[in-house]
Amino acid sequence: MDTSPDGEWLYKATWYEAINDPEYMKEHPELESLEPFIPAYKGWVERSSYVRSETPASSRRGSNVSSSHKLGDMVPKYGKDGQIVGYKPNGADKYTKSIIISNRTHGLRDVTVADFKLGTRLYGPLASPEKRARQDATTAESTSGSKGVLYAGGTTWLPSRECHVFSDDRFSRTLNDDTLASAAACVFPSIRDLALPSEYVVAQEDEQPDLDLEECREKEQDMLNRTRTALQLLPKLSEAIQTTGLDFPGTSALIIHGKSVEDDTPEVRLAFVDFAHTHQHDEDMSPDGVLFGIQSTMGILREQEAALERSLAALDNDRKPWNAWGSDAEEEEGEGWNAWCSDE
Repeated sequence: MDTSPDGEWLYKATWYEAINDPEYMKEHPELESLEPFIPAYKGWVERSSYVRSETPASSRRGSNVSSSHKLGDMVPKYGKDGQIVGYKPNGADKYTKSIIISNRTHGLRDVTVADFKLGTRLYGPLASPEKRARQDATTAESTSGSKGVLYAGGTTWLPSRECHVFSDDRFSRTLNDDTLASAAACVFPSIRDLALPSEYVVAQEDEQPDLDLEECREKEQDMLNRTRTALQLLPKLSEAIQTTGLDFPGTSALIIHGKSVEDDTPEVRLAFVDFAHTHQHDEDMSPDGVLFGIQSTMGILREQEAALERSLAALDNDRKPWNAWGSDAEEEEGEGWNAWCSDE
């Protein structure tokens, strides 16, 4: 996705999405409750009318995907184990137009953006029988089918290393019901996390900042507060969806947080996006499972909230938490995470 020069707007290659259009919103007052979560809509442009970034996500700093994984105009397909099983055409290339929507990360620094694709059904009533069968099979192989949500990746600001880390499709496809909660650590990481579950190469020692105990407490409390704010926003989105009379297959909840560039205060935002398959509720179709997906997302965030509470309690007792990838024994021996957070 490309941005305007000032970073305020995004150019998203897609079909026209009526629900983004303010004129459509005026004609459907039942959608008013969703407005706080939907990016503002400015119109559409031909994709050929603006300069598009040709830099793939794989070449960005901190990415876990080698640039060699891109094959011409093809992008990799990943199996359940996160390994490449083939290549497919870049989906964005089929679109000739882009809609212009507000950039919900604008005005923030050290930003984390996490994409949670919602629903147990990812297609609308216009999908062909072949597409329905194909997507049903894909859904059944992922947490979309069992939990109503797929962690589709994102960008995380990692406090312990003060850098961005990218999560990709490889990690998403490895998650199952037992490991889905690890996605929450990619959204609201602890100061103890020297690496994210989605990273394939653990951080080098020289990338670790030397934090004192009070800094550790402040950062951990901040992350806990952000997690709790997200847990307050998600039920509001769920309530808004239920007032519309619409089904929202294939939509995503974007959890966004960072610090204001103006006053450095933490902010948490929730965006509801991707309405290409949105339609009036149809009793002949299976439930979209979007509300179920929101509940599942809240479930894994509550697990991360509890982990952050335990970590903060240890810090409040002047006891540094263990390395996420180490053991209690390492803590007793003064190794692991203790090396990066000092009480001196």
